[in-house]
Amino acid sequence: MKRCKRNILLFICVFAAKILYAQQVGDTVYHSGFLQKDTMWQNAGGCRYRYVSKDGKDVVLIKKGMLKIPFAAAPYAGTKIAVNVRLKSNGVSEKPRPWNGVKVMVHIPVPWDDLYPQTDFTTDAFDWKQAGFNAFVPAGADTFWLCLGLEKVTGKIWIDEVTLTVSEAAPKLPETIKTDAVYKGHAEKRLRGMMVPTNIADTDITTLAQWGANHIRWQLTWDGFPRSKADTAREFAYRQWVNNCLQHIDKLLPQCRKAGIRLVIDMHSLPGGRFPNEVTHRLFHDTAWQRVFRDVWKQIALRYKNEPAVWGYDLANEPEEGIVPAGLMNWQQLATAAAQDIRTIDTTHAIIVEGAPRGGPEALARMEPIPVKGVVYSFHMYVPALFTHQGVDFDDSSRYPGVIQGREWNITTMRKTFEQVRRWQQTYNTHIYVGEFSAIRWATAQSAYYYLRDCIDLFEEYEWDWAYHAFREWQGWSIEHTELKNNELPAAIPTERQMLLMKWFGWNKD
Repeated sequence: MKRCKRNILLFICVFAAKILYAQQVGDTVYHSGFLQKDTMWQNAGGCRYRYVSKDGKDVVLIKKGMLKIPFAAAPYAGTKIAVNVRLKSNGVSEKPRPWNGVKVMVHIPVPWDDLYPQTDFTTDAFDWKQAGFNAFVPAGADTFWLCLGLEKVTGKIWIDEVTLTVSEAAPKLPETIKTDAVYKGHAEKRLRGMMVPTNIADTDITTLAQWGANHIRWQLTWDGFPRSKADTAREFAYRQWVNNCLQHIDKLLPQCRKAGIRLVIDMHSLPGGRFPNEVTHRLFHDTAWQRVFRDVWKQIALRYKNEPAVWGYDLANEPEEGIVPAGLMNWQQLATAAAQDIRTIDTTHAIIVEGAPRGGPEALARMEPIPVKGVVYSFHMYVPALFTHQGVDFDDSSRYPGVIQGREWNITTMRKTFEQVRRWQQTYNTHIYVGEFSAIRWATAQSAYYYLRDCIDLFEEYEWDWAYHAFREWQGWSIEHTELKNNELPAAIPTERQMLLMKWFGWNKD
């Protein structure tokens, strides 16, 4: 009864916020042509800039540091905002880290993290061009900042025009709260397992069965991530690669059936791959690749529609849309179309959908459920990335629990991170699958163990299915290796992280 009252109160509060603000697609959030100084812009610290004339345009020239401008977040909660900037650069020095350099970025502080959606630039000089991306404003944010400039590099950028518009309205709430049984796509109390590489061996299946895992998320990755051979492949080669992957799955299916291991087919390398020097998938910028995406899933559904060892189809790993051109489907639309295609062939297996961008908790929380039966919704947990990816993407030595990027991180903070997913789950009455979660094995003071422990404790509390990333893929994520970064040999005895997962896998047998 308490849960029902809480859900109704949540529904009323969110519905009232929608009525109060009701942002529409195309609404202008901000525009500046720099014809005159805008007093809203603030110096982010040490920024060297001035208003000049360049190529017959009134522009702002930035030689160092960043300018930022604040916006109230509440009116835009749940919306996506398209950021479009026209700019030019010259003489930009090499980036100390891949994420440094020319910055067109939105900073969104939220109770559980700091979000930094942005677009990527090379250090090569470029003439006037339009650059843009979408930024999702989650509920719970008070303010968001548009940031323009140079981060930890020198050089010059000229900015001619800045426009922010609402590109996607907040998701529609259901007219009534559903109370019928939640679709899971399986009869197990919980799916607990591991993400596995494309070329997994039969001996690996045997090991996971001995550990007690009851499912695997089988990633179809074409020689690398996030960059892969899909980035440059033609359609025929891509289809051939998919077919080769499916043939390998076919060979191991009998062993999966015998071991009682269900599998998720995860499309990790998407048709068209990514644009050079960007994370954006071509899939959202080319109708031909959208057709291939749908065709491939119809092929997979036809192949496995009667296969009991398959639990579900994970349509796209961490999709990155960018700004979708007119005439193409965004992720919400493409996922709906692909799911509808699958349902004309296979009415049995679960269809698994992650949010865009990047499949994180906030990405799922901004989706609308797609109008197809038998869908499970998924997110990936790498928050805070400064901790989980230390020594990979970040020069950091933070520990968990502890202070990370100025914020105390522990199971309470993690619970706040998951609140947005819980609200979404309860509003739409859906089942949640955590398709990936991890922390790099060499995290300071063996704290990857504590991070995984708290993640799993909450997954179990919320009755979410989960898969650890990853089993025998890359040694940095391996639970079979020690916490010593330079030791790339498997541990002589099971690590604490391995024992933790095996403890939970043991519950699969009860």
